[in-house]
Amino acid sequence: MEYYQKALYGDADDVKEALNFFDVFVLTNPSPEVEMIHIDLQSMQGRDSINTYEMFGSAIKSMKAMDSLINEHPSLHELRAIRSRHCLRLPELFFRRAAIAVSDIETLLKAEDYLKETGADTHHQLLFDLGFAYEKLDMLDAAHETWNKLLKLRPSKDIKERVQEKLTIHSYKEIDLRTLSTVTKEKLYEAAKEMHHLGAKGSKAAAKQSLEAWEKAKDAFPDCEIAKTYYAASVALKGKFASDPQEMFGETIKGLKLLKSCIKSDDPELKYLRGCIYMCLPEGFFHTSDKAAKDFKSVKSAYENNRENAPITKEQYLKLLYDLGHLYKKTSFIDKAMKTWKTLMKEDPHSEYARRIAHQVGEEE
Repeated sequence: MEYYQKALYGDADDVKEALNFFDVFVLTNPSPEVEMIHIDLQSMQGRDSINTYEMFGSAIKSMKAMDSLINEHPSLHELRAIRSRHCLRLPELFFRRAAIAVSDIETLLKAEDYLKETGADTHHQLLFDLGFAYEKLDMLDAAHETWNKLLKLRPSKDIKERVQEKLTIHSYKEIDLRTLSTVTKEKLYEAAKEMHHLGAKGSKAAAKQSLEAWEKAKDAFPDCEIAKTYYAASVALKGKFASDPQEMFGETIKGLKLLKSCIKSDDPELKYLRGCIYMCLPEGFFHTSDKAAKDFKSVKSAYENNRENAPITKEQYLKLLYDLGHLYKKTSFIDKAMKTWKTLMKEDPHSEYARRIAHQVGEEE
């Protein structure tokens, strides 16, 4: 279970290490639970592949194998716990598995013996995941109801913060964009940036209004690099909320083409924005990891050379170091990854990002 837990919350190397163990372990311990974990680890390895055929093939194969195993052992709760997590990892646009996650989690929440055995933390995580599954199905009222119910149970600080962030994101109310035509350029940009920020975190309504607001800004200030870059980013963001894969790819590619040409200066804010978009895209489809690393390196230097008037916040800097390390690791620059993460550990050893990579830096040393 230690191998499996590290794989669930770690990176591709943790997955590989766990899979190497379970490839052997499953031969001598052929229980349904061990077989299910083995299937899940195989799916994680496929998820991390840069080969799109392998990525999709692994997901489909694991879906079928998990469904078959649960049909054989419908009363084994741990199998449903693993399948529900797997369903929620998969992109809903391609695989449509959130409804199965809802069914599995609701079954577990009714299983008093299972909840008693696994404890309050598992109960709270199941409720958080149920809300997330509803969110994927665009059933926001059900998601909010579930998360508010969870808050009343006094969950851990981590889950409480995650729930409150979700509720804040989805509390966004559309505004009449005509009111922005009367404000100053600075106020317009401030409002539009906040829309984009909430849209990137998951608010469909905010993403829609971000695109409209930045289109107005781009038309009003056609030579403004900020307006053009945020408009391009909002076009790419539109793909995140597409209703079918063709629309998703179309909007994302359109946004990427605009992003490629709109930044002419070394503005760290804009490069950070573009780098975040590049980093979030599946490498197997878009091959943007190198571009993300290039943008992040530029922003990192700008921050470290001007801390008194920093171009990004310290929280953004810490996240940048965390993400840049993973980008280096993904592209096989292990030494650069470790050097970047050591900088993160030195900058703020108590941050959530430092905690996530502490064991990797420790193992390297």
